[in-house]
Parts: sequence; C-alpha cells; structure tokens
Amino acid sequence: MQRQATLWTRTVIFMAALALCVTGAFGEEKQTSESDRVTKIIKLEHVNPDSVRDLLAALPVNMHTDSELGLLVVHGPPRTVELVEKSVKELDVPSGRSKNRNVEITAYLVGASRAGDSGSEVAPLLRPVVAQLRERFPYQGYQLLETASVRLRSRERSSISGSIPDLAVEGADPASYEFGVRLNAIHPTPSGHTISVNQLVLAAKIPVRTSTGSLTSSQIRIATQMDLPAGKTVVVGKAGAQGVVDGIFLVLHANVVD
Repeated sequence: MQRQATLWTRTVIFMAALALCVTGAFGEEKQTSESDRVTKIIKLEHVNPDSVRDLLAALPVNMHTDSELGLLVVHGPPRTVELVEKSVKELDVPSGRSKNRNVEITAYLVGASRAGDSGSEVAPLLRPVVAQLRERFPYQGYQLLETASVRLRSRERSSISGSIPDLAVEGADPASYEFGVRLNAIHPTPSGHTISVNQLVLAAKIPVRTSTGSLTSSQIRIATQMDLPAGKTVVVGKAGAQGVVDGIFLVLHANVVD
C-alpha cells in the first residue's frame, strides 16, 4: 500500500508540474510552422505507451503508439517534443515489483448448446459466469470443454495447445485448440492490479459430421487485446461452432503471482 500511495503522490505532483508547462507549449504551437516541427521516437521499458499518450494528451503534439514494441512517436514543436521526452522519463519507471512478477492466465473453453442442461459440469468458479450467459444468450446447456494455463512476464509471449476430447467425432482427427497471449504490462491499482495483454488469440479446429455422413471441420478464432483485472473471471468472446456444441465462449482468469 505504501508503494501505491507513493505512485499516486508522484503522479499528482507530475500532473501539477505538467499543467504549468502547457500554457507555454500552446504558445509555441501558434508560432511554429510545420517545417520547423520535429519527430521523436521514444522507447518505453516499464509502462504502457498508450497510458503515457493518454496522460499527455493535453500537449499540442501528435502522438502515436506501438504497444507491442513499447514505442511512443511524437511529432510537434521542438520545445514541446522535448517536454514530452522529459515527461516520459519521469513516468517510465518500474512500479514496485510489478515489472518482475509473473502473471498466470487461465483460459476456460466453455461449450454452449441450445438444448440440454449441462450446468452441473461447469466448475464452481465458472457458475456465476454461466448464470450471466444464460441471461444474455439463447443457450440452455453449458459445459467446460478444456482448461489451459500460461505463465509469463511483461513483454513476453506464451502459448499452449492441445486436444478437446469432449468434441471428438468417431473416425475424425481430434478436436484441437491453440491459445496464445502476449503480456504487455502489469499496472498497480488502488484495488490490486490490472493486467494489460495483446495478441490474445484462441484458435480451434473442430470435426463435424454432416447430415450425409461425411466429415468436415469447423474452425473458430477469437482474437483481441484487453486489460484484465487480476483475480476476476472475464468472458472475452464467443465463437459460433458446429457439431457437439453450438458455440464456444473464451473465459479468462488472471492473477499476479511470485
């Protein structure tokens, strides 16, 4: 808690100092022609460049980010660009032990069908999630198809693959999946941590027997980037499927671990 309080105090002090500089920066903006403007590429090591861009949005410069590479690209009047660069150095510092801590992300593949009630087959952790899904989607049956976990640190990517036995079809190759995620950063918050991830992808290949008896396959894919609250269970997305189930939900649970 003391580290978090220190972080909030530093942020307040920084924003107060930044406010004193904004007026002068706007004055320079009016006097600087496009030919006199400069572009600076700034590499960040500890914080999300999107967060820095949002924090410095009041400054009269153009800013673009690349979260995957940890880059902030700034274009504008020289003095203002210099101010942004100095500000980034103040903000781009490790937040306690967060940078060096591991994150464990568990993916639950939940199958949904329009007929039947398989709610008893869902783990206790997922029952509140299933209760919410029942209110929003026209499915009656839910079952946990597979669980997969990855552990990684900031700027790392990890993936895991395997089979889904409950979706097997006689005479066909096993149903298979691959789950991968890249951890961007861990952000301390007053209530815990927020885990920023990108390149989050679930891909699955499911065998299907057609009405004529032939075999084909249904391929699903869920891809996104998002912020996950540590310790919370979150429904990330849904993909329609054919065969044993009518849809598959991707549910994530993330924790910061030592």
